[in-house]
Amino acid sequence: MKRLKLSHFQRSGMLALGLAIPLGLTGCNAPLTQSGISEPTINHDRNLLEIGADDTLRWNGVLFPLGSLPDLLKQTTELAKEPELEFRPAANASYDLSAQVIGAIRESGVAKFGFVGNEKYRVTDPSND
Repeated sequence: MKRLKLSHFQRSGMLALGLAIPLGLTGCNAPLTQSGISEPTINHDRNLLEIGADDTLRWNGVLFPLGSLPDLLKQTTELAKEPELEFRPAANASYDLSAQVIGAIRESGVAKFGFVGNEKYRVTDPSND
């Protein structure tokens, strides 16, 4: 076994010290706000409310939480001319979430409301043609 002399540590002392002391974290580079997330905007003529197959909610293509829906709906009813609200649930969206959304729409007093996209799920009866 080789014995190390003190002079060996004196020459490489700074390197040894640098490796022995871990670097401390003094800050975090992660943003504290969610500035990368867009806020849903209210269009003055027509707004599209979608429920995805994974039960995500989108307002004009922008993801938003269910808790924000009453505020979005209220904003549309406060405009000088109320815009149309188009509702497009995915074919396999949960019934529970769809019912909650329709309930929130009803409670908000939105007057111009309609389903869109349902025609693609229509099953035609060839005997009626």
